[in-house]
Amino acid sequence: MGPKSVYIIRHAEKPVTASDPHLSSRGRKRAQALANSIPQLFGDLDCLIAARSSSRSARPLETVTPLSKVLDQEVESEYGNTDYVALMGKLLGSGGGKYKGKSVLLCWHHEMIPRIAHALGANSAPRKWLNQVFDRIWMLNYMKDGKVQFCDIPQRLLNGDSRD
Repeated sequence: MGPKSVYIIRHAEKPVTASDPHLSSRGRKRAQALANSIPQLFGDLDCLIAARSSSRSARPLETVTPLSKVLDQEVESEYGNTDYVALMGKLLGSGGGKYKGKSVLLCWHHEMIPRIAHALGANSAPRKWLNQVFDRIWMLNYMKDGKVQFCDIPQRLLNGDSRD
């Protein structure tokens, strides 16, 4: 048995300049809004995990840093963007390890999120995350029968966010 639930978010908005590895101004606003809303929506999270920062992007870690301060938790960021298979092994490993029965938030890059969701058993999750979408939360709940319940939830945090 692995986690009780996994919440997957994409890092917040990136700047127009492709070489800038940090969040845009809007991205920083989203990160702070997430820090204020996620505990209200989902209660206390047991683990925060972000893709490891690189010279190309520090955005996943920057997105969850305000939340980590609100929850007074460290962010695990030992896995690179394409190392999600190793992370899945750790999350779902035999016996469940430290994630057994826990609520986990993952913050990753959009192109890997569908692969992560499917690797975690969310077979009904979309196969693609659109490039300009920053305002969704994919919720995976693990049922007692081993099935994974998947929900795609709008964040509804900033002007212009989707409502459904």
